[in-house]
Amino acid sequence: MIVINNYFSGVLKRGIPIYTEELVLQMKKDSMQVCELTCPKVLYPLPAFIHNFLFIFYEQILTPLIGLILKSKFNIYPYNSTSIIDAYLGKSVVIIHDLISLRKKNHSLSAKYVSYCMLKASQLKADYIIYIKNN
Repeated sequence: MIVINNYFSGVLKRGIPIYTEELVLQMKKDSMQVCELTCPKVLYPLPAFIHNFLFIFYEQILTPLIGLILKSKFNIYPYNSTSIIDAYLGKSVVIIHDLISLRKKNHSLSAKYVSYCMLKASQLKADYIIYIKNN
């Protein structure tokens, strides 16, 4: 069993959620058991700042918890950040799509969150998959 945090699937119609949906489809075609965690449809209309906090809840609490309950082999985090709990447990696989949040001039809260997660996960020796598409 593999758990994938794709919170923004359905909330956003572009970017990482789409790539992650394609990854899930391919994994299922390859006969892998996948549990994709997404935002409930009833929450789609919420403002962006609430989605950002819910995303952190999904990433830091819900995904590792579901992974423990389902006894997942590992949990995939495709949004450039990861669960500190899963990094500590050695179950975290982080997919890096871009390095925008690491720019020195990027002071947004989300950029700081991603940078912190990358730092902690690398200290805990989490696994990374780097996927950068040049347009």
